[in-house]
Amino acid sequence: FEQNKEYFKQTENNLNKQGLLKAVDLVYSPLVNIKNQESDSLYYNCKAKLKHLAHVYENRSARILVLVDGPYDPNNSKARYPALPLLLKYLPAHQLDIVLDDYNREGEQESAQKWCDLLDTRNIDFKKTILPCEKGACLISINP
Repeated sequence: FEQNKEYFKQTENNLNKQGLLKAVDLVYSPLVNIKNQESDSLYYNCKAKLKHLAHVYENRSARILVLVDGPYDPNNSKARYPALPLLLKYLPAHQLDIVLDDYNREGEQESAQKWCDLLDTRNIDFKKTILPCEKGACLISINP
């Protein structure tokens, strides 16, 4: 999901140049107000797409890679937190490999910890791995 049309086109062009456009489901998605356990915040308008994916994978077992690299909001350090509750709402039985980018930032570390707390509370099996890279990344594998 990408909320910025310019970045959407840039990413689409890069994927196309690498021959990966058909392997990635890139969706233009403006930000909307969303309520979650943490607070009201802006997040991608992605519920319809996630509901569609849930229907596509109904009665099947899938392994899904999710890259969380946005949204970026300097006024909300936990802007990326809603990703996991939404994924668990629509794709709870699947194996999810979630890569949280920019993990060196305090807000992303807080979001990852809150994700782990949520998974513990729901007794969902997961593994957390810190990935060394320029800005840091965290991989959380759910239902491995």
